[in-house]
Amino acid sequence: MHRRGAAVSRRGALPLLVVAALVLALPAQARELQPRVGSALGLAVISAAGRPAVAGVVGLAVAPGAAGPLGFEWSPDGGRTWLPIAIDAELLDGWSAEWDSRPFSGEALVRAVASDGATEVIRVAIDNRAPRMSLRLTRGVTAGARAAPTAGVVSADEPVAPTLVVIRRDGREVRRLRLRVTQENRFAFAWDGRRGGSIASDGVYRLSLRVVDRAGNEAHATAAVVLDTTPPTVARPLVSADSRGRTMRVRVRVAERNALGWVELRVRAASGSAVETVRRLGGRAGMVTLDWRRVRPLRPGAYLIEIVATDTAGNSTIVGGPPQLVRYPVRTALVSRVQTAHRHVALTFDDCYHPAAWERILDVLARARLRATFFCPGQAVLAAPHAARRTLDEGHVVGSHGWDHASFTSLPFESALERLLRDSSVWWGTYRAAATPYFRPPYGAYSRATLAAAGAAGYTETVLWDVDPRDWTRPGTAALTQRVLAEVKPGSIVLLHTLSETAAALPTLLEALRRRGLLPVGIDELIAASDARISPGWPWATAGAR
Repeated sequence: MHRRGAAVSRRGALPLLVVAALVLALPAQARELQPRVGSALGLAVISAAGRPAVAGVVGLAVAPGAAGPLGFEWSPDGGRTWLPIAIDAELLDGWSAEWDSRPFSGEALVRAVASDGATEVIRVAIDNRAPRMSLRLTRGVTAGARAAPTAGVVSADEPVAPTLVVIRRDGREVRRLRLRVTQENRFAFAWDGRRGGSIASDGVYRLSLRVVDRAGNEAHATAAVVLDTTPPTVARPLVSADSRGRTMRVRVRVAERNALGWVELRVRAASGSAVETVRRLGGRAGMVTLDWRRVRPLRPGAYLIEIVATDTAGNSTIVGGPPQLVRYPVRTALVSRVQTAHRHVALTFDDCYHPAAWERILDVLARARLRATFFCPGQAVLAAPHAARRTLDEGHVVGSHGWDHASFTSLPFESALERLLRDSSVWWGTYRAAATPYFRPPYGAYSRATLAAAGAAGYTETVLWDVDPRDWTRPGTAALTQRVLAEVKPGSIVLLHTLSETAAALPTLLEALRRRGLLPVGIDELIAASDARISPGWPWATAGAR
């Protein structure tokens, strides 16, 4: 048996001086770096456990057939200096010794010297230094599976085996995370808030990292992450804006129990996509003020206000504000078709005096997932509230068609303006929608006073057409379809009416347009994507128009 440090017998039967004398009495050549030929003792490190390096207390052993007592020594400098480890004087449990290698790290020589002078030297890699590593979060907060996960990187200065565990505040394990090797000694991880098959409760969690190097040395690190699946609370905003759409101030109260990422104001055309966005980054929750300004005014029309509050976890709350009506005098432009690089056309439906046919047209458009434009007189809008509301809810464009379908050609400026304002007040007063900026005079008939009144009422486009199948004559569904196909081309504006025969022909017409590669869109989309607007000139020929 052996003892570390000074040479002693197992039961103390041999005095230190006797054991020391045994070591000194070993032949000189037994203490040399190179053993004699045939003197191999079977010296081995028995505590390596298959590791390429060892650490801490190292177990050494020699074959039982060696002549005892056995002396064990080690050298930190390649054999120039030898330091005692232990002497095993009794072969009760084999010739062995325990060597506390700390705090040395590096390559060492270990030798065993038998009493008959047999010597063996082996090289041993010693690593008593804990690995240097870091646990760095690239995202420390997550909203769970529906948002970006909390994520980070583990790196070390040597090969390690890492283990990363998510732990609750009470110390219970939530989940063991998979670490993905990204490069040498570097690992990436992510946690989406799941605990098994479900999402864990909101709160602060601890990431516990343990890394073990090839010698068995450990290093530990922790980091806190937040699971937050609760979105901010947003009150209804207070909006003040000018009627020309140049400035807007929005004040809104936002409550968030963790960190607020940003608050965003979105101004969106009622029938289109976002027009402007103002974002305030970070800051505390509470009363938030967002100021929006633009050099050029918005186009006349109705605009929707949205407040989007997003916390740092990615949870968002969207709250709508009161719709805003932008209306100011403009100069109206006649347009009968557009020049465009897109294969788009606009299907426009006039009059709206037949609610059942109007609803059937909406059904066909809904199944085809297409948008169209409806020019309805104010009286017809009031008479068919369900169809009017549905037209808006399903994203179609509405425009003015006067109040009662009376011809504008004989109306003076004041009367024409009064009718236009009365029509637009129906849309705004009843549905908080706007017919501006699109106006179509009944029968396509207008005068200079008509155009002046349209501009004064805020209608930027007076919309006519270049394709008229005269569906109001009830030519039959096949003839109606053929009349459209004979004239339609990219950029065309097609005149139709909310009639039962038109509703019946619409599925066939849509399929025929699709086969020609023509896509029906709203008049707003057609004009916005156009390269040029084509006017019919003045005055407009009204023969056959309705």
